[in-house]
Amino acid sequence: MVENTRDDLPYTPKECELVAQIYGVAPEHHLKGSKEATKAKYKQLLTREKVLGLLSSHHAKSNLTEPLESKLLLGDTDLTLGELLNASIRFPQLGDLFLSCCETALGNSELTDDIFTLSAAFLSAGASNVISSLWAVNDLATTILSYFYHRNRAEGIPSADALWQAQMELKELTVAKAEESLDDAEAVLDEFEEGSREYEEKEKIADNCQKVFDLVEKAEELLGGEKPFNHPYYWAGFVCQGEG
Repeated sequence: MVENTRDDLPYTPKECELVAQIYGVAPEHHLKGSKEATKAKYKQLLTREKVLGLLSSHHAKSNLTEPLESKLLLGDTDLTLGELLNASIRFPQLGDLFLSCCETALGNSELTDDIFTLSAAFLSAGASNVISSLWAVNDLATTILSYFYHRNRAEGIPSADALWQAQMELKELTVAKAEESLDDAEAVLDEFEEGSREYEEKEKIADNCQKVFDLVEKAEELLGGEKPFNHPYYWAGFVCQGEG
C-alpha cells in the first residue's frame, strides 16, 4: 500500500486506513507519506513475491502530448510510464492494482494506434487487473469508492463486478444509508462474545462503517444534496482493465 506521497491529500490516509483494516496490511508493506514512499521502495513493493494486490493512493499526472512522460508522483521523484515499459521492471506476481490517482487511464488515441496510459503500462509489466481513472477524481469520493471496492473484493467478487457495485453504491449513498449500515454492523456485535476472535473481526467492520458514516456526513456538508456523490463526476471516473 502506498499512501499520500506528497503529504497533501486530506482523505487519502483515511482511505488507506480503511483498506488496511480489511486486509490486515503489515506496516512494512504500507508506505506512508513522502519520506517512506520513495521510488526505490515503491519498486520493491511491486516486485516482492506474491503481491496479491496493491493500493496506490497519491497524485499522478497524464501527459497527452508526451505519453511516456505520464507519471506517478512519488515521495522523492517520479515514476514515468516510459520506465514502467522498460523490460527491466516486471512484476508478474502482482494481482489487483488500484491506482487511486488522477488520470491513470487517460490517453490520446490521435498520437498512435495504441493508447499509452499508466494503467496499460502496469498491465504490460505484469499486473493481472488495474483499476484506474479517466479524469482528475475527487479525493473524498475516491476514498469511499476504494473502500467499497476492496470490501467487495475481500468477499470474493471479481474485479469488474466489484468496481461496478462500488460505483452504484457510491452513486446512491446517503447519510441515512451509511447510518443504517453502521447500525447493522453494531447490532451484529451482540451475537458474539466480547474479546473473541469473531467479535474483534466484526468490531473492525463496525469501525469501518463508522468511518464511512463520518465521511458521508462531511460530503453532505461540503457537496450538498441528499446524495452527495450522485453526479457521474464522483462515481464514474474509474475503469477496470485486465482479467476482470
